[in-house]
Amino acid sequence: VQDALEDTLEEFYAENVWSRLEKEISYAISFLAVNHKKDYLYYRAKFVRLKDVDSRRFLLGIRNADSEVRTQMELEKLREEKAIRETTSKLQSIIEALAYEYVILAVLNLDTGHMDKYRESDNYKAKMTFESDVDDYDVVLKKFAREFVEEGYKETFIREMNPETIIGHLDNHKIYSVRFKLIGMDKWYEVNMSDYDEVTHNVVIGGRNIDDVVKAERHREELTRELEDARKTEFIAGLTQDFDCVSYIDVNDNFKETFYRTSPVFYDRIPERDKNRGFDVRMESYSKIFVVPEDRERFLREVASTNLLNKLEDRSVYFVNFRIDVDDEVRYYQIKFNANKIDGKIQSIVAGFHDVDDEMKAELKRQEILEKAKQ
Repeated sequence: VQDALEDTLEEFYAENVWSRLEKEISYAISFLAVNHKKDYLYYRAKFVRLKDVDSRRFLLGIRNADSEVRTQMELEKLREEKAIRETTSKLQSIIEALAYEYVILAVLNLDTGHMDKYRESDNYKAKMTFESDVDDYDVVLKKFAREFVEEGYKETFIREMNPETIIGHLDNHKIYSVRFKLIGMDKWYEVNMSDYDEVTHNVVIGGRNIDDVVKAERHREELTRELEDARKTEFIAGLTQDFDCVSYIDVNDNFKETFYRTSPVFYDRIPERDKNRGFDVRMESYSKIFVVPEDRERFLREVASTNLLNKLEDRSVYFVNFRIDVDDEVRYYQIKFNANKIDGKIQSIVAGFHDVDDEMKAELKRQEILEKAKQ
């Protein structure tokens, strides 16, 4: 694509490629191209450094990644929108109050429960006929919850509207919000509190209808989940073409592993009792059955869940090479761990297990020849 030609070429210049491969084993870039049908598609180029001693050589693979890249771009857009919403939510609450979007705006005393109202909508006056002759905030709070808050939200509302809870949040944040539903109204409401006065024990309080906001948030969350699932499925589908075994590891669910493709030669030999006992247990069982004794200790150290999180913290891909013994034949294998991160935090890992025997033996033979040539 002409508009991006200069930047794309810059990525492919040998010196620029090698400067990155000196620091990392492999990396990938995405670029926009136009095909003979005039369709604009995203492609992904992957550079992998070879273990040369006296020369600079690398493998280069290019594939169509349009769906994957566009999905990622959409996710990034959603994350940016979420970050903007979170950053501006407090300011927006104040702006909305000034724009008269609150059904009630008042100063509430956390000792007596008395409210000095600055604004009260006609709708609020008609529906919230609440009176209390007791000067005790706790009593007033429970009476309000009992008469107006929907059953499933009463306990949470009382707990979150507790004076100590309110003060504790306002010590660290400018605004504290509590969401709930009113009896007989299938709509979400929110109470925002700010500007706590330590002397008078007063707090500024505003109540508003946020039903449209909650529905919009839930719609975005559903869309985000769908996009994440689409991205995961697209990525895994690409891996299954080249790997004997592919699994999806949910880091947030105690490293729960879901298999998308398995090799009967290996997986079926693992005892049934170990298949559902967790990632680390399965790796230990696998090492005892297949990994050659000389490689077992290193293998277990490198595939340990704690080590994977540590290694993938500052990189997206981590490789583990080892030898296996199947039917009295020793072969070289590799597990590729690819991290999926959101805001820099690892959410899941895709693991691909495949045979690299031919490549490793060819590389070892080449290195042997080079060593003999030096001698």
